[in-house]
Amino acid sequence: MNQFSIAILLLVATCNSISLQANDSAPILTAAAETASGGRSASAQKYGPTTQGETLAHVVEQVLTDASISNEQMMWALYTANPKAFEKGKLNNLRTGVFLTVPTPEQVRRIDAKIAHREIESRVAPPKPKSKPSTIKSSKTGDIDAQIEEAKHEREDAAKEQVFLKARLKEMEDKIQTLLRENAERDAKLRAQSTQQK
Repeated sequence: MNQFSIAILLLVATCNSISLQANDSAPILTAAAETASGGRSASAQKYGPTTQGETLAHVVEQVLTDASISNEQMMWALYTANPKAFEKGKLNNLRTGVFLTVPTPEQVRRIDAKIAHREIESRVAPPKPKSKPSTIKSSKTGDIDAQIEEAKHEREDAAKEQVFLKARLKEMEDKIQTLLRENAERDAKLRAQSTQQK
């Protein structure tokens, strides 16, 4: 094997290594082949690995492509398909570094939107109560570190709750727009019928 061939092999190996490192840095949506009960090969999607601080609402933004499916339906479908991915069974406590099975649109559409809404509300961890400000009586490093850690957790919880509420608000806005459009169409039909009768 000449020096040119060795150089080509080294270049290919380096490119493959860089590609693998890049793929490890962010969660991706992949398709894994599974064998269905009928013996046929079905395509199941996986999302992951989840990153530090990533929320279920963010995952829904990445995987939801069907406009006929609501955010809450997809949230509940992801939760029921991956119950072990959530700490203490709470939707806003998504574990880091897990791969989520993404249900098919057909599976998600079978979920009743009202049931999804009710179940989601019952499985959201309430924000931690804010502790009353206390004066630091000692200058021990351990006490200061504990307060910094507590403040950090409170900030993370508030950020998760904000993302979840934004997703809920967007869904409600979409529903309002749909209702306004349906009302406008209904009014137009009524006017058209009234004109024809005259």
